[in-house]
Amino acid sequence: MKFEGCRNATFTYAFQGVIFIVQCNYMADLKLLLIDRLKSKGIDPALIPAFLKALTSLISSEPGIDSAMANQKMHSLGWNEVTIDYHCLQIAIACLEADTK
Repeated sequence: MKFEGCRNATFTYAFQGVIFIVQCNYMADLKLLLIDRLKSKGIDPALIPAFLKALTSLISSEPGIDSAMANQKMHSLGWNEVTIDYHCLQIAIACLEADTK
């Protein structure tokens, strides 16, 4: 999944057996989606900003990273309470790409 900005992007993700098709019109929608996914994975909402900062740094240093390696590296940094799936990682990458434009 690759995003060229977030305007008029459509993407699909599944959560607990339900498939969601999301029309994203604004960068804020992507960030809220990512935050909601992290909350649903059990991360404490108060820790989400620090988690996203660490994840953003990781993605910036290794742009082609896959979710398995991202999890391994995040766990080595002490972020053991959440496992990043493919879709979370792709949303985070899209947010980072849109922020850098």
